[in-house]
Amino acid sequence: MSTIAKAQAIMRELKERLQKKLPSTYVFTESSDVQGSRLLISADATPAAGEQVVAIRILSEQTAHKDVLGNAQRVYAPLRAQVIEEASTISGVSLITLANRLQIDLEMARMGLKQDRYMNANTTVPAVSQFAADGTVSGSTLIASLPFDMYWPLSGQ
Repeated sequence: MSTIAKAQAIMRELKERLQKKLPSTYVFTESSDVQGSRLLISADATPAAGEQVVAIRILSEQTAHKDVLGNAQRVYAPLRAQVIEEASTISGVSLITLANRLQIDLEMARMGLKQDRYMNANTTVPAVSQFAADGTVSGSTLIASLPFDMYWPLSGQ
């Protein structure tokens, strides 16, 4: 439960930071599911194909280790951000402008989030409904996984 509260707090902070950096006309819609907190960022109130739309979910990264009682360890674990964007007519190139994408990427990196970047096909609008309850993303292709500790590696991996 505390990991969901942490994900929600991080999402609120990310939303506040991005509202200051992205164009003032952008609409931010926040929600949550059993895995974590979700945010839909769109260029206007009605997201449509061909527009700048980003869906983000922040969820906890589960530890693979157990404590002496066989329970999941309660240790520091980074949060994972799943980010869905729409591809342009050029395969693998996002519709999000470079300036806006950098703002989103840099804020998530500053917050120490692992990032899984997904790309929808052209004319397929990113939506929070693509985030499945089991922690996966449906209808989208994983294009990159970025570690949380790129600047100062803590994990030694």
